[in-house]
Amino acid sequence: AGIPAWKWLQTTNSGELASVIYENGEDDDPVMCHRIAEAALERQRRLGPYKSTLELASCIQEVKRGLDERRQHPAKLAFQGIRNFINQEMQQLSDAMAAQFQRL
Repeated sequence: AGIPAWKWLQTTNSGELASVIYENGEDDDPVMCHRIAEAALERQRRLGPYKSTLELASCIQEVKRGLDERRQHPAKLAFQGIRNFINQEMQQLSDAMAAQFQRL
């Protein structure tokens, strides 16, 4: 597992965060991803590090105005993207699949 998300958020910039949400979170709106990233980091600059997932979820929900056309929580894709990136889940999946193919 990677570092805690709250710690990573303190080291990233809005461009990287937007890219992580877009590429790893399956959110297909790059403009919205950038707005989320900017709002999340601005809130962190004003109020300090996130202390709970609810704080970050609330920030994302405000940016998305509580809407998600897929009928899921507005923060779901952003959280998915951050988690996938930090834990390198796609790389782990790729490694596991490669190892299984070698066994065949």
